[in-house]
Amino acid sequence: MTRIAFFDTFNGDGAAEQEVSRRIEYCCQKENIDFVRLKNNCINFDNGQFADNMDIDFFYAHEVVSTASKVLPDTFGIFFHWAPLGFNGEYWTNKYIQYMNKFDIIAGGYETEDAKYDCINNQCLPKDGLYNITSSVPSDFAIKPQRLDKRKLFYIGINLERNIPGGGGRYSPLINYCNDNNLIDLYGPNASFNSKGHWNGYKCYKGSIPLDGYTVIKAISKAGICLALNSPSHNAIGSVSNRIYEGACAGAVIISDDNPYVRKYFGDSVFYIDVRADETKQIEQIKEILEYINKNPDIVYDMACKSQKVFLEKLALDNQVKGLIPYIEEQKRTMTDLSLQQETVDVICFVDNKEDWYLIKAEIEKQYYKNIHPIIVTFDEELKALSDIDIIEANQHRGKVFKKAIKLLKGEYFIILDKFSVIHKNHIYKCVKTLKDCGELFCYSGTYLKHFDKTNMPYSYETLNHEPLTKANILAFLNPYNSAYISLKLEQETPSCSFLFKRKILEYIKDIELEQISLNLPMYFVCCSLLKARKNGQFTYALTSGFRLNDGQSFSYDIMKHNKIFYDCLKYQNTFMKELISIFSLYNVEIPLNKEVNKQFWKIIKIKKMLNRHPHLKDILEKRHKLPKNYNDVIYFAKYLKKNKKLYKKLRLLNSILK
Repeated sequence: MTRIAFFDTFNGDGAAEQEVSRRIEYCCQKENIDFVRLKNNCINFDNGQFADNMDIDFFYAHEVVSTASKVLPDTFGIFFHWAPLGFNGEYWTNKYIQYMNKFDIIAGGYETEDAKYDCINNQCLPKDGLYNITSSVPSDFAIKPQRLDKRKLFYIGINLERNIPGGGGRYSPLINYCNDNNLIDLYGPNASFNSKGHWNGYKCYKGSIPLDGYTVIKAISKAGICLALNSPSHNAIGSVSNRIYEGACAGAVIISDDNPYVRKYFGDSVFYIDVRADETKQIEQIKEILEYINKNPDIVYDMACKSQKVFLEKLALDNQVKGLIPYIEEQKRTMTDLSLQQETVDVICFVDNKEDWYLIKAEIEKQYYKNIHPIIVTFDEELKALSDIDIIEANQHRGKVFKKAIKLLKGEYFIILDKFSVIHKNHIYKCVKTLKDCGELFCYSGTYLKHFDKTNMPYSYETLNHEPLTKANILAFLNPYNSAYISLKLEQETPSCSFLFKRKILEYIKDIELEQISLNLPMYFVCCSLLKARKNGQFTYALTSGFRLNDGQSFSYDIMKHNKIFYDCLKYQNTFMKELISIFSLYNVEIPLNKEVNKQFWKIIKIKKMLNRHPHLKDILEKRHKLPKNYNDVIYFAKYLKKNKKLYKKLRLLNSILK
C-alpha cells in the first residue's frame, strides 16, 4: 500500500492548512492510500513513531519558511507551492525561494508564465513544469445549488485587527455594513493570539467552525454567497486561495477578484470586482452585486449551477490527488536513472572495520544518485581482501592517505564519509545538481545529529546548522580573538559528508600541506577554495547530512575526539585549528573581529568552572533549573544559557560573589 505523509509545519495550529490536509487525507482514503500526519520533528501525530522508520513513499508540505531549521524526513519530498511569491513580504520571499530547495520537486496550481519564472532557477522545478495540485475540495463534499429568496455573504476570519489601536482589517467597512443590514454570516474564533472578543458586538456572528474540511462547505451553502477575494500577490500571478473552490463546491454564488485563473475556468459564472479600484470603490461594487443577487434569484441560481459544474469536471481535488501518485513515481524513476547521471562521484570512505563499512555502504546504496565509485581507506585485513572495490591502506594522517586516493579518483566530484556520517537519500543528488550549475569548487548542505537507539534504529533529528556559512566564520582560526569559540562551533556543525567537491579543487592543493592534515580534510579543501581560488562555495539550503550519534555516546568526545582539557579551559589548541593555522597563517586575509561573541563565551567557561568547583551549587541548581544532559559540552551549555537568560544572570552573579 502506498503511504503518503503530511509534514505539518505548524504542528496542528494552522487553520487553512488543517482544512486542506483533511481533504487530501479523505482523497487518499478513497484511493486506498495510507495517510500519515507528521509533526515538524518527524514524529507521527498518532503513535509517536519516527518518520524514517515508517516506510513512507513520499511526504508533502505547503509552508516552507517555518521549516527552515527543521530536518525533513529521509524520503522523497514534494512542496505544494500555494502561497505566491511576495505574499509574505520581501525578506520572507527571499527565504521562501531558498528553502524550497529542501524538497525534491515543486508542484502547484498557477495559470501564468510568471509563476514558472519565479521558480526558474530552483533546482526542484521539474522540466515539464509544475504538476497541477491546488488547495481544492473533494467532489464528494459538493452540495447542490439551491434557489434562495435571500442570500447572505459568507465570511470567516479572526477579526484580530479590531483589537489593535488604529487597526481595521481588510474590508472592515463592508463587514460592518453587511452586519448592520443582516446581509452576512460571520464565522471564526472569538479569541486567538492572546486576544479575546474579536467578534463581540456583531449580531451576525455565528461562532467558530471545526477544521474538518467539510463543515465550512455547509456553512457557505447555507449563506448562499461566497466572497472569494484574493491577495494582490495571488491576482498578479494568476493563483487563488481555497475559498473559490469551497464556494463552487458549496453551490453558492461567487464574488471574486478579476483574476486570470478564475476567468479561465469560471468565465461568466461568477461576479467580478475590479482589482485596480481602491477598497472604497470595491466595497461599493460588492454592495451593488449583493443587491442584484437578491433581486434576480433565478439568474444567480443558474450561475451557481454553472460554477459547480466547472468545479466538478475540472477542479475537484480527487483527480489531482489520484494523478499525483503516478507522477511522483515517474519523478523518482527519473531521479534514480543511472543513464541520466553522466558524472561519477567518488566516495572516499574512512572505516576501521567491516561494521563501519556496512554503515557507510547502507548510506551509499540508498542514494538517488547511483553513479558512485567507492574507495575504502582502512586498516582492516578482511576489508583489504575485497576484490571489487578500490582499497587504500589507512594512515593516522588522512592527508597522507588522500594523496594515494587522488590516483584512484574516476569522477568529476568527490565526497568524504566515515562511520559517523549519515546522509539523506537525496544528498549526493542535490549536491551534484547544485555544483554542476555553478562556478564554485564545492557545495555543502545543512547539517544535523541523527540519534540512534541501542538497536540501531533512528528516533530523532537535532539541527546543527541550517544557514550558509560565512567566510568570516570559516576563517575565524586566522583571528586569535575568534578562534576559540567560532572555529570549535564550526567544526561541530560541519561533518565531512556535508561537503561535495569538484575534482578541479585539486589544482589548489599542495602535497606538503596535505601531509599536515590529520583529520579534517574537507575544511582544508574549503580554505583552499576561499584563499587560493577565491571561490566561496554554494549552499544547498537542504538539511541532508549529519553525524550518527548512538545512545551512550558523547558527541564531543566520541565523535569530535576533543580532549576534555580543551573543553575545561580552551587553552589547548585542538588539531583542527592548529593545522590550518600552520598552513594558512601567511595569507593576508582580513577577518572581521567578533569580540562580543568570544567575550560571552569566556564568561560561560568561567561559570562552568565555578559549578565544577562547587558541586553543591550544581545540585541546588539542578533541582530548581533543569541543566542540560550534555552540560559538560561547553557549546551546548552556551546554547542552553542563551535560551535561559534568567539562569545565566543568576550564574554570573554567583560567580562574581564566589570570586
